[in-house]
Parts: sequence; structure tokens; C-alpha cells
Amino acid sequence: MLLVQEADDHAAFERLISRHQKKLFGYLWRFTGDRQATEDLFQETCMRIYQARASFNHEYSFSSWVYRIATNACLDMRKKKSHAMEKATDDEIINRHAVTHDRPDAALFEETKSRKIQGLLGELPEKLRIVLLLKHYEDLSIKAIAAILDIPEGTVKSRLFKGIKQLTVLAEKRGLSNEM
Repeated sequence: MLLVQEADDHAAFERLISRHQKKLFGYLWRFTGDRQATEDLFQETCMRIYQARASFNHEYSFSSWVYRIATNACLDMRKKKSHAMEKATDDEIINRHAVTHDRPDAALFEETKSRKIQGLLGELPEKLRIVLLLKHYEDLSIKAIAAILDIPEGTVKSRLFKGIKQLTVLAEKRGLSNEM
């Protein structure tokens, strides 16, 4: 009976991960900018989710819980410096942001803009970058971000404001404010 329950548990886990895989991988990718580090973090996050599955509180959103685990895995990896989280190569950035356009110049403009924004985000302090990624790339609410990061909603709002302000200043310093 225990083996059947474990098989059912594992199958349910695989379905949940499959449902959230694309968004989770995208979040990790934007956090690291490095494909290998993203794959490692994705595996680490999945392992942590599986190990902590019994502690999940069903009163809360599963996706918020997953993002919190993913964010903690990112921060832990940065602290350990076990993997160099380098900037993505030009080819990786272009492939990552591949957009179908009728005109090649429009696609090139979008890729260049994405690369510049990714570079600017990489210069922000981690606590500001995380909040911006969760809000603007993952489209999470202030309340969800606060739950993921275990900080007050007011702090999330403050970090969003500061992050956008710093991003704007960085863009202006580099003459990119018209492209933002």
C-alpha cells in the first residue's frame, strides 16, 4: 500500500511541476541570465519542493510557495558561489527572447532592447531585482510577492518604486531612456 501511495504522490508532484515548469524556468533564467545555472537551479528547486511537499499549507497559493523556494535556491546559490552566474552570451539572449516578426529589423530591435534591459536589471541590488522580476515578468501581485519574500506589502511597494527609479537612472546614464 505504501508503494502505491508513493507512486501516486510522485505522479501528482510531476503534474504540479509540469504545470508550473515554464514560468518557473523563465523566472530562474531571468534571475541568472545563464542557461546552465538556470538548469541547475531548476533541478535544485524541484528537489526542494519535493522534499518540502508535506509542509505545504493548502491555505496558500502553490505558485507563491514555489516562487519562494525558487528565490531561496537562487539566493543560496549566489551565497555559495558554487556556480558562476555570468551574463548570457548574445546567442543565448537572442534565442531566449526569440519573437516572431514580419520584419527582421523589428526582431533585432526587440532583441537589442531585451539585452539592454537584462543588463540594467543585472546591475540592480538583488533585493530590488527580485521584486521587479516577480512583479513585471511573473506578473504577481504585491500580496503574492510579499508572501514569497516574507516581507510586508509596504516593503514590496517601496522596493518596486526604488527599483524602477534606479533602473531609470541607469538607463539615463547609458543613454537608453528612450528605449525603456
